[in-house]
Amino acid sequence: MTQTKRVMIAVIVALLAINSWFVYHLTSLDEIMEVRSEANQGKWIGSVAMAEDQTIAATLDNRLLLLQKDKVEKQLQLQESISTIAKTEDQAVIYVGTSSRKIYMYTPALEMMKSFDVPGNVTAISPAELGQIYIAYGIGKYTDRNWVGKYDANGKRDFEAKIGFDISAILPVAEGVYFATADSQVGFIDASGKEVWRILVPQPIIRFDSHNGAVLAGDERGSIYALGEDGSIQWSAAISKYKISTLISLSKTNHILVGDGNGTIYLLDEDRHVYYQSSMLKSEIVEAYEAEHSLISLRTHTGQHVVLSIDAAASMEWRVVVKNMVIGVDAAGIILLYFLWVNLKPERKARYQLLWKRVKRSRVAYGMLLPTFLFIVLFEIVPTLMAFIYSFTNFNLSEPIRFIGFRNFISISQDRFFITGLSNMFLIIVVSILKELTMPLLAAELVFWIKHSRVKYWFRTGFVLVSIVPGIVVTLLWKMMYDPDNGLINAFLKLIHLEHFQRAWLGEDGLAIWSIMLAGFPYVQVFAFLIYFGGLITINQDIFDSAQMDGVTVWKRFTSIDLPMIMPQIKLLIFFTLIGSIQGYASIFIYTKGGPGISTYVPGLQMYFQISDGQYGYASAIGFVLAVFVLIFTYLNNRFMKREEV
Repeated sequence: MTQTKRVMIAVIVALLAINSWFVYHLTSLDEIMEVRSEANQGKWIGSVAMAEDQTIAATLDNRLLLLQKDKVEKQLQLQESISTIAKTEDQAVIYVGTSSRKIYMYTPALEMMKSFDVPGNVTAISPAELGQIYIAYGIGKYTDRNWVGKYDANGKRDFEAKIGFDISAILPVAEGVYFATADSQVGFIDASGKEVWRILVPQPIIRFDSHNGAVLAGDERGSIYALGEDGSIQWSAAISKYKISTLISLSKTNHILVGDGNGTIYLLDEDRHVYYQSSMLKSEIVEAYEAEHSLISLRTHTGQHVVLSIDAAASMEWRVVVKNMVIGVDAAGIILLYFLWVNLKPERKARYQLLWKRVKRSRVAYGMLLPTFLFIVLFEIVPTLMAFIYSFTNFNLSEPIRFIGFRNFISISQDRFFITGLSNMFLIIVVSILKELTMPLLAAELVFWIKHSRVKYWFRTGFVLVSIVPGIVVTLLWKMMYDPDNGLINAFLKLIHLEHFQRAWLGEDGLAIWSIMLAGFPYVQVFAFLIYFGGLITINQDIFDSAQMDGVTVWKRFTSIDLPMIMPQIKLLIFFTLIGSIQGYASIFIYTKGGPGISTYVPGLQMYFQISDGQYGYASAIGFVLAVFVLIFTYLNNRFMKREEV
């Protein structure tokens, strides 16, 4: 029977290993989103994709950029403010609309073809068939002087239809053009310029596209609609809480791509079910189009170029389901493995049966502890495990998450900010332990040996009373004292004619870290004072009486009675000091933010800056390294204290 159990354990371990590989394989299948480039050429207000990996973009500072494979090949600076950009279906002409009532026409090489005037500031351009173009323009914001005009390829106007309020979007179709206004109206104008119908929708529409014979409309509150030819709303769906900045009907898959103002992408299937969602983009999308091999090319407001794989996104749902099933099987396998291991030896089984009986007998107490245990697991253990997993990934806000092995840890070993911070951290640990073992212990001893109980009470209260002052206030006060011009320290040195000792205490490389560590000295840390004082009052008074009868000196009593008896308190304080010194960075951030240069950097501060930059994977790796240091120092502390107790 034992041999059978051993075989079963071996089989389960093998299955767990295979399942773990399968989960990793599922995670690393086709990348859904690939960041092709960070253009970094200013803010974009729009772009159009051309043939042969060319893109023409319009920027917020009124430049036209010609990019070849995401590299700027040519740029033009316009004097007018660019409001919109569009291209003809054959990509032969690029239209640029301005807020100075002009339309410019360019070749794909950004060579000027011609320009023509329109009767208002251009708000939207949408080329139609046969070289015709629909233009929305107006005079003044929030006025009734807004029109949609139809122009030919030479800039000659065929008709002009007065819309009334600010026009937010237009969409040409074979029969005419749809329009939407900023006061939540949607209408249709036929090919002759006659308004056919106009309806009121719940929110202003800012994006249009055609989809299966209907017109898709996205509003500024995150909802999309399907409008019929008569303006009836066929269906609606609430997708986001932000405005719909992108709305595209994908002809190859009959799906819908939606992008909101927060940079989140949504993919909807035929039933309008969101089967994929991603917040990896840095800003909202200004252009999206279908590329080859079921790929969608996206351009953001910051110029970021991202390619989205429809096939990989479509497989995401079943991959998640399968991965969850595999994880569930792994969990069941681990539980079964545990029971087999317990039952492998009779004495082990008997020991666990006895433990279970004790737990069952005290089930009420354990039941009361269960909520606390669950909260610890939820808010402490789970985030720690997640950070450990993320430390082996590239987790950040600019690209899809993927497994990168030990690359983050290799980067840490070469990070001069971290290396400098590490040496500072060890120095801070030593100084902090010395501070915890001196002044608070001395204060606790002096208060403890005061004979008069009322005086002792008031001294103890006085030490505790300072704890009502927030630590941040103390830090800011010391920062003011260190001020080289108006600080108290330099002012005092000047008063006693020791000007040659004046320094920029937080501004010199070799002095700043020492100034930070010694800030508050000889400050008595209240928590340490109370821990020491609490340890001293638990010592049996008979021991002190016996020592006094034997003629023991004060120093001998301190070293032979007080210190050994409060060793558990010392051990506790050293433990908390180690953790605080390794993880802490708040005071350094307030004093110098790691400066001057990097002379006061600590690993915790580097981790904070990486989190601020959205580099969560690298920050998790730094956190994991710091956790290892905590474990090592805790182990050494326990070993040292046990040896002292022996």
